[in-house]
Amino acid sequence: MGTSTPHPGSGSDTPLVPPWADPGNPDPSPPADPHRFRQFRTELGRFAASGDDGNLRAALGHFARTASGGAATGARRTTSMMAAGASAFTAFSGPGGIGAALASAGVDLASLRGAGLNTVIEAIARAFTPENGDGAKIEEALRAALDEVLRDDPDFDVETFQGFDDETYVDLVAAFIESCVLQQILSEAGPGWDRAGDAVQQQARENALRDTIRVEIGHHLQPLVDRGITSMTRDQLTVAQVAIVAGVLRSWEASDG
Repeated sequence: MGTSTPHPGSGSDTPLVPPWADPGNPDPSPPADPHRFRQFRTELGRFAASGDDGNLRAALGHFARTASGGAATGARRTTSMMAAGASAFTAFSGPGGIGAALASAGVDLASLRGAGLNTVIEAIARAFTPENGDGAKIEEALRAALDEVLRDDPDFDVETFQGFDDETYVDLVAAFIESCVLQQILSEAGPGWDRAGDAVQQQARENALRDTIRVEIGHHLQPLVDRGITSMTRDQLTVAQVAIVAGVLRSWEASDG
């Protein structure tokens, strides 16, 4: 997987929760500290330059506490993303599986017959991406999760879209949340991320960040797996995924960094 593209970062006047991010919640976005990105970007830049785990922990602590406005607000910020993932994954596990889900989303299945996995993944990602301010992140997260999980799944048949089981479902949920959290962090990284130097070093830093996110997601996902995450409705899965993000952010929020 290639290196993600960091964003210059939001300005100080950007709301913590933009209107499209949690449209079903009537509560206004909490007031934002105009300097909320400063410490996060400083520590992330230090991590990019050094690769030091202490700098990474400090950066993630500041990301959760200040850049995101706290764990609850940071998790709320991902609601639109989590809803899109839930729409896709619950449709995949319904009657008819991925094929029926794509057909109901308006995809011409005949055009995918004989196509490779990359084409199928692109079609799925586009079909379940909403048109809002998080659309690009959602499409990339769906694409990354599907590529990571389905490419290594020997039971998935790209011709019939069959072979989607509970293990695949859980793996997709985990990979999707991981990609969304990674993108949220890198979208606010600012120019300090470029201190990683060359592409090889930058990829190593991204891999370390991704591994840290993955471990935390695993801790918070497993209890929901034990309670039957694969049988949840779309709305239930949305809430569950937002709760996982909140748990990840709370863990970082409580760190000493």
